[in-house]
Amino acid sequence: MLRGLVVRAGEKTGEVQLLLEPGAQLRVKYAGREGYLQYRVLCDGATVARDGVPAGGASETVVPAGRLVVESFKTLDLRATQELELAAGEERELVLDDPR
Repeated sequence: MLRGLVVRAGEKTGEVQLLLEPGAQLRVKYAGREGYLQYRVLCDGATVARDGVPAGGASETVVPAGRLVVESFKTLDLRATQELELAAGEERELVLDDPR
């Protein structure tokens, strides 16, 4: 994530170096029997991935390595939160049920 970097149309941005780090692969499965589950993945409070999964389905996304928070929801008042720690290059499956 690039914090504090401002890029504006028509202006030059000088002396910027990007340090790339390996990420991780997260597979989110929805174990519910009906409906659709939305989820988002946060890293340091910023959303880095967002998707939805039908009942019995799965979604795959690349995420940064490190500490992550996964928020899942069917409606605005039905939410669940899980914390994960993923290593660089790790592939992890996360099975979500209906939020309570």
